[in-house]
Amino acid sequence: MIDSILIEHLNIIMWYALIILSILFTLSGLDDLLLDFAYWIRFAYRKHKTRRYKKLDYQDLAAIPEKKAALLIPCWMESLIIGDMLNYNLEDIDYGNYDVFVGAYPNDVATIQEVEKIQKKYNNLFLVVSPHPGPTSKADNLNSVYHFMLEREKKFHIKYEIFVLHDVEDVIHPLSLKLYNYLIPKKDMVQVPIFPLPLSSKYMTHWTYADEFAEIHTKELIIREAFFGFVPSAGVGTALGARAVKLLADKYEGRPFNDKSLVEDYDMAYRLSLLGANEIFLVQHVDRVKKVNSWLGFGKPRPKIVREYVATYGLFPKQYSAAIKQKGRWSYGIALQQWKESGWQGSMWMKVLLMHDRKALISNFINGFGYIVLLYWIFIYFYNLYVDPDVTTLGYFLNAQPWVWTLIIICTLFMIERLMQRAIASYRVYGLIPAILSIPRTIYSNVINLNSIIRAYRVFFKSRKPERTNKKNVKWEKTTNRFPESNQLINYRRKLGDILLQERMIDPKDLEKALIEQDLTGESLGVILERNKHVSARQVIEALARQYHLSIVTAPAERILSKDKLDFLSSEDYNWMLSNKLFPIDYDGKVLTVAISNPGNYKIRNELIYNKAPNQKVVFVLNDQL
Repeated sequence: MIDSILIEHLNIIMWYALIILSILFTLSGLDDLLLDFAYWIRFAYRKHKTRRYKKLDYQDLAAIPEKKAALLIPCWMESLIIGDMLNYNLEDIDYGNYDVFVGAYPNDVATIQEVEKIQKKYNNLFLVVSPHPGPTSKADNLNSVYHFMLEREKKFHIKYEIFVLHDVEDVIHPLSLKLYNYLIPKKDMVQVPIFPLPLSSKYMTHWTYADEFAEIHTKELIIREAFFGFVPSAGVGTALGARAVKLLADKYEGRPFNDKSLVEDYDMAYRLSLLGANEIFLVQHVDRVKKVNSWLGFGKPRPKIVREYVATYGLFPKQYSAAIKQKGRWSYGIALQQWKESGWQGSMWMKVLLMHDRKALISNFINGFGYIVLLYWIFIYFYNLYVDPDVTTLGYFLNAQPWVWTLIIICTLFMIERLMQRAIASYRVYGLIPAILSIPRTIYSNVINLNSIIRAYRVFFKSRKPERTNKKNVKWEKTTNRFPESNQLINYRRKLGDILLQERMIDPKDLEKALIEQDLTGESLGVILERNKHVSARQVIEALARQYHLSIVTAPAERILSKDKLDFLSSEDYNWMLSNKLFPIDYDGKVLTVAISNPGNYKIRNELIYNKAPNQKVVFVLNDQL
């Protein structure tokens, strides 16, 4: 038996801890409640107002001439995934007038070699090797890319009007560049939502990111933009207009990205807001063909037309330790380093937002201590019930001061409201089962966030030691990144049905019926649609050409080049090409033009590029003799 005097002393300590925590929970809950209230008021208003306006569609986006855009992708030790990322996204992006700049380091030879290999396929892919060995900061890498782009603008008399930031693990939405093109330069910075890809529910750490991002990117950032104007950049899915980049470069000695910050994305958006830039958080949906699970997520996946967010998708840490490291860096950079470097600059409303961002320094501890106090009083209840009936329980204190009980009820209501808001947000993005599971996952999420903020404080106080304060350079503290496997990308790659929908070539109901038939018979969608007279054969070919960014040619047998005109190919490789319906129709000594009938077979296409004709430039065209 525990000493009863010790327990009574602990009871008094835990009672006052309960009072303090209840007050702090109430204040924090009021802050969250105000944001939630503002969101739902705006939601109702927008629901009523937008009925009177035509929805933005693909034709509106396509009607705007394409401005010159640049994708900036900083890298450090990413040789294992940069190739997959570039191959997937450059094949899928629905935009023509853009270049891709990959920033690497001279001492990262593997990444350099991988990018050089991919350059063989894409004329718009450029490798930028930093003048400094890595790792420097991510911002320093981006600044090197920016200076390379300035030289390229001067040399070729071109002008980049849109700067898009992405990481090596990103799945870029096909229409995102068209949306940026539509809004810039009317807006200086555009941020689209970021969502973790849906994985098995067993990956709880990954799903804590999904729950948090769903709430932040379908509710909180909408309110920040609508009422306050300051939209934090996520560092990916962020587009900057040329004016915004010039504002930063002119203000900060030609270096638009703060290389002394661990959260250069948040810092950039904050500085832009102080400079009067117009920032927007864009939530836009499109109809897409996806396979979705029936019967509450447990049935067989069936093809269906669904509304999809135009967002950046990706994989997040699955391991507890990796999440603490990453979130600790975010907490340190946003709440501590930014506070130290920038203070509380800006308007009153800006200060309100900064306080909201920085309250994690306290609120994560409040959540953690809250669990300790709760478990303590549960223990005391059972101790009183089964061991020592004379021990004072929580009920005694509450009867003595009933106002605390009222405070606890208020806190409980706030907690229920918070859990409901998170579940609703998760439902918007992921569906019913993930929404239900988001409620118990909140406890695990709070544990991660508590340990993350402890790590952030530890890094902050270490950085204040004399031997560290003299170091001006910040090094890249990266997380081990992964790019999704092909089976995880099936629902995100553009399909024939997506093209037909966006071009208004087919009624959605007819397409859905054809998709069900395809699922049952295994036939190609184009064959089914043509047979049912929903589209013509020519429309199918044109849609496929749009899907795979290919020109259309007629390649009868007489156009196919003979082996003697392709001296770089062995007879075996030539026969391999013909057997795989890769028909060589033109060769000028440098460029080999190949007509293909199955453009979706990337494995065969890559085999030709990298193994059969490694020293030739290969251009694919779509054979209309399908």
